[in-house]
Amino acid sequence: MRNLFIILIISHVLIACSSDSKKSTEQLLQQADTDKLSAMKDSLQEEKAAINAQLKKISAKLESLNPNENLRLVEVEEASKENFKTFFNVQGDVTTDQNILLNAEFSGMIKNIYVEEGDVVNQGDIIAKIDDAGLTERIDELKNRLRLAKTTYERRKRLWEKNIGSEIEYLQAETEYNSLKQSISQVRKELEKTVLRAPFNGEIDDLLAEVGEMATPGAKPIVRLTSLEQLYIEASVPENYMGNIRKGTPVKVSSKVSDISFETTIARVANTIQESNRSFRIRIDIPKDVDHQLKPNMVLKLTINNYNKDKAFVIPESILQENTSGEPYIFKVKEDANEQLKADLTLVELGKSHNGEIEIIKGIKTGDKIVIEGAKGLRKDQEVKVKNN
Repeated sequence: MRNLFIILIISHVLIACSSDSKKSTEQLLQQADTDKLSAMKDSLQEEKAAINAQLKKISAKLESLNPNENLRLVEVEEASKENFKTFFNVQGDVTTDQNILLNAEFSGMIKNIYVEEGDVVNQGDIIAKIDDAGLTERIDELKNRLRLAKTTYERRKRLWEKNIGSEIEYLQAETEYNSLKQSISQVRKELEKTVLRAPFNGEIDDLLAEVGEMATPGAKPIVRLTSLEQLYIEASVPENYMGNIRKGTPVKVSSKVSDISFETTIARVANTIQESNRSFRIRIDIPKDVDHQLKPNMVLKLTINNYNKDKAFVIPESILQENTSGEPYIFKVKEDANEQLKADLTLVELGKSHNGEIEIIKGIKTGDKIVIEGAKGLRKDQEVKVKNN
């Protein structure tokens, strides 16, 4: 009770002194006495220095009583090996080797077109007919001559076998007969060119000519025929990926304009680098269960797996730092002889990186406690406190 009374008296005195000091300061300011104001300033600065010295002693004492209170707080993660994959994206185009323009092989007027756009045709189906310019009549004429030539040849042959008649007459009849057969064969080949047939199963994409137009080989095509049965994806890949891409490399295929998404593998890798863009071509086969959803010239996104390691140390790229020599390092947490946790600055050797993570080839072992938060500004051997520890 007596101590409480003394504390109250001291508090009252301090408050009174503070109040008196404030009044005296205000009085001096009103008086505007330079000498007195300077003396007051010197007095207050001495009091301030004394208070700061006392605060420093109090802080030091508090720190000694609570040694872990002001340590740097860090978050750690124990190092362990995991599967690590990297990917890159390129654009691919759906294409087919069976997407062609069909031209006439015979010059003449188009007499008939037997298909329309969108029609499905089979290999060998007739698409169009060109006027044969009298070839049919020519064959009929040759057939009549062939019948007579055959009769003459067979008669000369029988006589010659009986040693009757001239050898010259027999040979002339044989030559005439064979010549007419060859002529008919040649005319039939020409006549066949007047019929435009589908070279494979497919769909009529475009009708490019009309009945009555003149057809000329190598000029204006008649139709475009496309097959959707042998589609594949083709893409150009930058040459720096050449060593990581091979037949069988996994690929995820997706579309920005539809919900198409499937996984497949690379079917072929070109051996030549294109000089124009320093890239190489790859071919990706399309699974049968999705090929009907795709169309030639469709653009797709290819996500290609170019690196895969079963057991790798992986850390966030954001915790990497560099020393003045440009060498990358991280901080681990280790215990010293006094069981005090300290920051361990460790140089590391980097591997592949992907999606904000990077592989550490050298500098980490299983069980190491890696600082993943609070590493910025940390110093080597600085004492730390681990969060939730």
